[in-house]
Amino acid sequence: MRSFQDLDAFCAHLGTLKAKVEHAQRAELQRLSKIIKEDAKAQLGHYQPAVGPLPAWADLAEFTKAARARAGHAPDEPLLVTGHLRDSIHYRTEIGKAVIGSDSDIAVYQELGTPNAEHPIPPRPFLGGAAFRHSANIAESLATAVAEAFAGHDPHAEEGEDR
Repeated sequence: MRSFQDLDAFCAHLGTLKAKVEHAQRAELQRLSKIIKEDAKAQLGHYQPAVGPLPAWADLAEFTKAARARAGHAPDEPLLVTGHLRDSIHYRTEIGKAVIGSDSDIAVYQELGTPNAEHPIPPRPFLGGAAFRHSANIAESLATAVAEAFAGHDPHAEEGEDR
């Protein structure tokens, strides 16, 4: 256990902890975000079962399969055509926050579905599914990283943002 000569030394130590805890938290969020991003990418092209409150992926409609085949794509690989959707998945982290998603409008349509469209798309939650599969570990991992920082350990090397 660490000891301090006086209250001023203890207060000075506490002042250093904020930066250490923020660094540990951000590094752990980056690590977790990368795992979720890769999981979401890996789902594309494969039917997914229900996970938590999220539905299993419905089979592609026959007219969709036929259109994919006419365009020279595999007819039954849901959400995977050119790789654009897969390549649009990214993450960024800030202090206390991680955002994992896509800047593609197609991602929104596929994740949430389009029930009121002429040709409705059922929801195929690839981002939500990946996040849900890892949700049980997120709080524990962050708590461990913060506790390690308080104890003076730095298990993470400086990691860069996902590009």
